[in-house]
Amino acid sequence: LEDPDPAVVEACANTENPEECVTDTVAEILDGGNLDEFVETLVEEEVEAHIVENLSETNAAETLDGWDGPVLSETNAIEIELPQEFEPEDPANFGGGIPPPTPGPSSAPSSTPTVTPFFPDIPDLPDLEDVLGDQFVSEAAGSLGDPHFKTWQGEHFENHGQCDLVLTKDHNFAEGLGLDIQIRTKLVRFWSYIKKAAIRIGNDVLEVEGKSDPEEFDTSYWFNLEYKGEATSIGGFPLTIHDNKVSKSYFEIDLSSKYPGQKIVIATYREFVRVDFQGATAEAFGNTVGMLGDFKTGELLARDGVTSIDEFMEFGNEWQVLPADYMLFHDQSHPQFPKRCIYPEDPQGQRRRRLSESTISMEAAEAACSKTLSNALDIKDCVYDVLATQDLDMVGGF
Repeated sequence: LEDPDPAVVEACANTENPEECVTDTVAEILDGGNLDEFVETLVEEEVEAHIVENLSETNAAETLDGWDGPVLSETNAIEIELPQEFEPEDPANFGGGIPPPTPGPSSAPSSTPTVTPFFPDIPDLPDLEDVLGDQFVSEAAGSLGDPHFKTWQGEHFENHGQCDLVLTKDHNFAEGLGLDIQIRTKLVRFWSYIKKAAIRIGNDVLEVEGKSDPEEFDTSYWFNLEYKGEATSIGGFPLTIHDNKVSKSYFEIDLSSKYPGQKIVIATYREFVRVDFQGATAEAFGNTVGMLGDFKTGELLARDGVTSIDEFMEFGNEWQVLPADYMLFHDQSHPQFPKRCIYPEDPQGQRRRRLSESTISMEAAEAACSKTLSNALDIKDCVYDVLATQDLDMVGGF
């Protein structure tokens, strides 16, 4: 990655993210891909994408200059040569057809004209959301470690900043008990990780922090602001705390009494914290807002519930914990609003330099992650974490 092939750099120059394109291309080639074929395909895709984006009724000739694909001589028609034996069919034979003449004289005309439909009435199709309703189950939503966010619809994105964020919230959760989950991220060079997570259900608050000392097996947590306070339930839902006596701890909140088969799990691996939603349905989480997006569409929406945000740093700042959100953590950490989230100045550049100095190859990272994971996006997130931290043991966080 320190000195990529010039052909790759040139091919990636006009893509949306040239640096990431170069990194991904080199990784593909190291994985056995053919350089010439990969570059040729990349260039063709970019050319076609450019044509599609810029094509309109007023600039077709200019935009399609040099294009060797199929182009119609007329914008809305194409001529074909029909076989000699072809006989056109009477249009009246299609659909309901034209009604045949009656055998005898018709009765006196009615007061209103009668219309014979050519096609039977087609019932309106219900919206997919109405069909699925509360039956849709989100199996992948949550956030973990080197903050990878998975929306309710299973889409992955990253937000490498430092601040307190609203992961998700719904003040009407469980018939008015209310749910708030906040995470605290900490910046390390060009990447960051989830240092703490706090959840409120009803009047109870659980705060969990990872272990910064690898020799320390006890996970730090606070229940209603009391350090390691007695906690067997939260908001009336059973809470179970257990660990593997080595590096992982789990805080499982069983929602089955209200939402059968559903859980919220906060887990720690070393200093990394993750939050997972197991078996989440629209009945329980359909009205939530925050970093996990809209439950039904997966859109990353602003606080107004309408505006869609595609830029992840902007999205992070949008869901920074505000005074009105009531911060759940027992202590404060820099920055707090009105100071905005802290982001690295050049995360992609620092990432590229870091990878060029890597002592762990991408192949080794992929091999280690593939032994534990099967989902391609999870493997990609895992590989990133291994390379960013230079620690193959990071696979344990997944």
